[in-house]
Amino acid sequence: MALAPLNPNQPIKPTNRTSLLRIYQAMILSRINYGCAVYGSACNSVLRKLDPVHHSALRICSGAFRTSPIESLYAECHQMSLSLRRQKLSLKYYFKLKSISNHPLRGQHMSNFFGRFYDARPSRIRPFHSRIKRLLYDMQLGDFQVQTAGVFHYPPWSVHSVKLIGLFDEFRKNDTSSLILLQIFFSHRFEYVDYTAVYTDGSRAPGRVGFGVVIDDATYSHGLSEVFSVYSAEAMAILYALQRISRSDN
Repeated sequence: MALAPLNPNQPIKPTNRTSLLRIYQAMILSRINYGCAVYGSACNSVLRKLDPVHHSALRICSGAFRTSPIESLYAECHQMSLSLRRQKLSLKYYFKLKSISNHPLRGQHMSNFFGRFYDARPSRIRPFHSRIKRLLYDMQLGDFQVQTAGVFHYPPWSVHSVKLIGLFDEFRKNDTSSLILLQIFFSHRFEYVDYTAVYTDGSRAPGRVGFGVVIDDATYSHGLSEVFSVYSAEAMAILYALQRISRSDN
């Protein structure tokens, strides 16, 4: 099937613009982004050779004229320049390696000797950590610690399945009377009367997300970010309850 050529004099519809931008991001921009933390150490004269590719793609996707300012293209297509994109992705990579305690590059730093060497020769390209620290200093983010992320040491296929007691597996909430469900629950509590009951719940409302945990007579509630779904809130409630149980003396 042959594709019709693009007519530069015909305005591009918003739906076509969105599709073209997605194709560009998936097919071309992803390749430009790949490894930018490494090749970002090249001199600016070499890195600027990638800018015409980026600008030409934005002009085609937006249907802008060749004389349109570059800044207008960025605003119209909701895209940033390649230099800012390289800084953003380099910062993400830096924070990622800093959050992994056993990462081989986590503890690397430049000695004072090499620091004075690069200060005396500004044209020399600095190592990755030195470039990122200068960038953080310019952003006034130089003095802070990065929290290490917990790594799951067991692959999912080697974790034993959790055994659950499905009290209500055979009953549908819409088709079963609440009295029957209560009787089943009370029977279960009577059978395990010597155990401490822990209740968890997560909820989501417009602009608000939170979870609650009840252990005996103690009630705990916490708010979460709006980006959390109700399933994530439920999972956070269970995680919080397990943490409270692990710290309990009983």
